[in-house]
Amino acid sequence: MKILIENAGAQRGYLIFHSPSDSANNNSGELLIEAAGAIDSESIAVLQSISIDNNLPVSIVNYVARTGETVVLSQAFASKNFNSDPYIKQHQNKSILCAPLLKQGQLIGIIYLENNLIAGAFTSDRLELLKVLSASAAISIENARLYTNLADSNRTLETKVEERTSELALAKKKAEVANEAKSSFLANMSHELRSPLNAILGFSQIMLRSQNLPKEHQDNVAIITRSGDHLLTLINQVLDLSKIEAGRTILNYKNFDLYQFMDDLEDMFHIKSDDKQLQLVVKYSPDVPRYVRTDEVKLRQVLINLIGNALKFTQEGGVAVKVNLKPEASSLKPAKTVNIVENSENSNIPANQSLEKCSKISPLQNPNDLDSGSSYFLIFAISDTGPGVAADELDSLFEAFVQTQTGKNSQEGTGLGLPISRNFVELMGGKMSVYSELGVGTTFVFDTKISAIDPREIEGKKTALQVICLAPNQPRYRILIVDDKPSNNLLLLKLLSPLGFELKEACNGQEAVEIWNDWEPHLILMDMRMPVMDGYEATKQIKGTLKGQATAIIAVTASVLEEERAVVSSAGCDDFIRKPFREADIFDALQKHIGVNFIYEEPASNKDLTKLDIQAALSRSALANLPAELLADLLAASSLSDMAKVDSCIEQIRKLDESVAEALAFLANDFDYIQIVSLIETY
Repeated sequence: MKILIENAGAQRGYLIFHSPSDSANNNSGELLIEAAGAIDSESIAVLQSISIDNNLPVSIVNYVARTGETVVLSQAFASKNFNSDPYIKQHQNKSILCAPLLKQGQLIGIIYLENNLIAGAFTSDRLELLKVLSASAAISIENARLYTNLADSNRTLETKVEERTSELALAKKKAEVANEAKSSFLANMSHELRSPLNAILGFSQIMLRSQNLPKEHQDNVAIITRSGDHLLTLINQVLDLSKIEAGRTILNYKNFDLYQFMDDLEDMFHIKSDDKQLQLVVKYSPDVPRYVRTDEVKLRQVLINLIGNALKFTQEGGVAVKVNLKPEASSLKPAKTVNIVENSENSNIPANQSLEKCSKISPLQNPNDLDSGSSYFLIFAISDTGPGVAADELDSLFEAFVQTQTGKNSQEGTGLGLPISRNFVELMGGKMSVYSELGVGTTFVFDTKISAIDPREIEGKKTALQVICLAPNQPRYRILIVDDKPSNNLLLLKLLSPLGFELKEACNGQEAVEIWNDWEPHLILMDMRMPVMDGYEATKQIKGTLKGQATAIIAVTASVLEEERAVVSSAGCDDFIRKPFREADIFDALQKHIGVNFIYEEPASNKDLTKLDIQAALSRSALANLPAELLADLLAASSLSDMAKVDSCIEQIRKLDESVAEALAFLANDFDYIQIVSLIETY
């Protein structure tokens, strides 16, 4: 009963049986309440056969007992079939679910659940769960009856228990088969959806590398890339939810630059906020470590979901993203509201006011003397000046496929972003809370566990630069590309051919084995799902030979299942790349496994400056150390966009303070004279 109430989303629940005198005939006799429970009660009350009259809607219970059908009502008081029931008339019930407990088609009992807080509480996914729990409940009830009614059967108790045990084992086996079917569906959908996206995003990357592409076409290709990324996000959300439900989501830790990470997010949403004439403010306190270790992909997806929602529903004002550090374990309560600002008068960002004036987010506990080698929690807060969420909708905010009225009105999204985000946050050891007020705005707060790391431990910095060509004095590398989709083969051919590799392609595993045997490539890029012979079998055959041990095989797969890494590794693959891939993923694999050396583009001198570097360099104290007359000249030149005069002032400043001059030069090179004017006027 407790499990049923909690998992079905009910306020109260009742277990109903026929009176003992009629237990042999489950289709007649008086229906009695034998047990009752509530979501806010720790225990289930066992009752002494209380009549359903005046205690439950008799018409609904009798209908279920008579027909063996489940009754689900989203607004019971508005139901044409049952709204005349005295119990419903008196209580004006909202959500009601009444379901039979059946064992081999025979009525064992009845479960009655209700929720009078929200309409439509018993969703389709909860009904599926209820079917599984009800089947187990029916078997359990019958087992219990065996111990009290041995005389009702000619068979021994041991025989009946064995039968029930066998039934439970069969039910478990069916559940395992269903879970395997779900995993198979997930793998197939992943492959069918992500493979064409691999071609879309891959070819758009190749086109953007072209030096001869006109500006108009570059803009068009950039739109294709952004749209493909958006489609990939939607696909990932559906697949992520399936993985979460199947319990197959795990953390993949990575070392990365958090400041650059936040700058990239701000840049990503900058165009959208500008298009809607909204302010977008991203701030993090100085004690937040720059180089961290956590699951970068899941953290990025959570922030993209929350910031994207905030911008989507906000029409005026803006969105603020703030990050603070706290040293001990998560203490955010999973309540639906939380006050996160120091000044209660500014608990939300007033519309049409500067987000820069928002109160600083207070850490839930002030950090003291942090150890660089310890784990910490980052607190993220995303606030907007949107329409807000009604109090009666907060309970369903994190339910899959459920959207608020505001979300329905927007006619966008799947209703999966928030449920997935909360699951990811909890997986990363944190909690998520939300505060909202209609007409004022909404604030989401979550924390996540991170580890501060040494800058030298950052991964993948080199391949962030564009590859120009192969370094000189290297072997003529032979690479075999294996994929049943011609577009995917063509993508890799166009990516690698200009660099001077010897390339061949195959469309299935059998053809790959034959080419490998004759040609002996240094490395194989192997798709894993193909007709005739798949990549797993082809890899086993190649790696099963002494000659094959010298060939590096990289699995290139569209699967989203994390355990796929272990599967391809057991088949003999040396590494794993997931579609859609970035060109840097391929170049990294070639360098790692066969020692290919590349020549990269030269970075701009100030390319590594982040917004926080500029903010720190152009602080009040730094500007205060400069001569007032020089600042006045720079202000006048910037106001007039006088490039020559601005450059002259910066060169004079460089003689006094190199870091300030470098930061100003960064802004000047981007023609961001408004920012320079703002900094000087604020000072």
